[in-house]
Amino acid sequence: MVTYRSLQLDDVPAAARLHRSVFRGYFLGHMGQRFLELFYDEFVATRGNYGMVALVDETVVGTVIGSVDLAHTFNDFYRRRFWPLAWAFLLQVIRDGYVRRHTAVRLAHIVKAIQSRLGIRTSSGPDPEVWPPAQLLSIGVASSFRGAGIADGLIERFCQALASDGVDAVGLSVRSDNHRAIAFYARTGWIRGRVDPASETFWRRLGSAEIKAPDPFANALNARER
Repeated sequence: MVTYRSLQLDDVPAAARLHRSVFRGYFLGHMGQRFLELFYDEFVATRGNYGMVALVDETVVGTVIGSVDLAHTFNDFYRRRFWPLAWAFLLQVIRDGYVRRHTAVRLAHIVKAIQSRLGIRTSSGPDPEVWPPAQLLSIGVASSFRGAGIADGLIERFCQALASDGVDAVGLSVRSDNHRAIAFYARTGWIRGRVDPASETFWRRLGSAEIKAPDPFANALNARER
């Protein structure tokens, strides 16, 4: 039997291990257990951040995390945890050739971390003119439990939590080569937004209020309701 609950501190190590397993081909999946524990800890009972887990026999088999204020979330994340993050990152640079090869394209994140540590506020969160109020950052289900509806259950509870806090829309970005995820979002009623060679974005309307989002996404979402 699958049960769901908000992400708790005791879930963080298991959530980090699950992320490493599910996203082993992604940069964050190569950042190591310590880095990911720090990352998931940011979504435990933090205002504006949301985390949910799915459990089978008290074992974490699925996670979803998101935020309504990414710029603030990551500024605080880098500022408060700068040195643990820095040491965890440097250790992975030494250990993992994938991290070394892909660090150059992540320089913007490194600069942002340093700016946050120095108290320089950045504005690199999603542009409200082209992105909905909230963003789903990551969802993962253990391979042995896929196809059991766990991803659907996680998303529904995540969206319910957002809607209960007055959020009217949520978006996400997925790599264009992740065909399984793209098919899942298309099948479960998400609206495709921007498409480029690297990624695709999807939107979902929450509740019955008129969507407060710019064209073309607002038109697509509202037209679906008619």
